[in-house]
Amino acid sequence: MKNKLYMRSAMLTVFLATLVASRVALADPEVEPNDPYTSPQALVFVPQTDGTATATVNGSIDCSVAHSDVDYYSFYGHAGDIVTLDIDGGMNADSSAGVWTVLAIFGTQIGSTQLAPTTIPLAYNYIASSLDSGSVSLQDARIDAFPLPTDGTYIVGVSSVNRLFNDIDHLLTLTCDPSYGSGSYTLIVSGVHPASAPTPP
Repeated sequence: MKNKLYMRSAMLTVFLATLVASRVALADPEVEPNDPYTSPQALVFVPQTDGTATATVNGSIDCSVAHSDVDYYSFYGHAGDIVTLDIDGGMNADSSAGVWTVLAIFGTQIGSTQLAPTTIPLAYNYIASSLDSGSVSLQDARIDAFPLPTDGTYIVGVSSVNRLFNDIDHLLTLTCDPSYGSGSYTLIVSGVHPASAPTPP
């Protein structure tokens, strides 16, 4: 009996450790179409032990399509939330293959949950400042510890190298890099407090 209990306990420990170690395994799939920005995919958040919540989604950029693929995701945030937007698994170790991601976050009009159609990025990144546990290349974009300025809906845009965001609906260029413009990635958004959004009028 003790041996069975020990085995069950050991198996549970291994299972929980695997869940903690692998954020990708718990990721939601990307649901197309999530472009243009007016039809973003709503992120699903999982509560964390520190009182915040984290959303993880597996996505991909496909530059072979005529309109040059861009992915948009949305979440409701609160003023003072310190969020991190992290791309993992886009590039491989020697940067010879994968998608070199461009990441941006767009805000809301002050006092409104409606996006301003010409919103410029509140923050953007295409070269991470350091490696994290989910990346082997600085070309996995990351925005660290960004304080949300107001309550409201935020949009996360994911594009690829050369195609920086001019504003929420326009890229500086539509030209896609054939070497690093397409591929799969995992987006992790953390630091959001999971209080519910207000009911629309």
